[in-house]
Amino acid sequence: MRHTREYFASAPAGVVVARLGADKPGSVAFTSKIAVPTPTTIPPTRGRTRTPGSPA
Repeated sequence: MRHTREYFASAPAGVVVARLGADKPGSVAFTSKIAVPTPTTIPPTRGRTRTPGSPA
């Protein structure tokens, strides 16, 4: 089985993106955590989480 990881970061957009994949369907599972300087108070929308003060 082949696993792939791709990363992209954009300072102007303020994002870091990770794409995980595998050549066998259903074989990618993970837990992700992120630490931010202020608590997140905006509920996730369409799989995206924003922190207060970030662009919409």
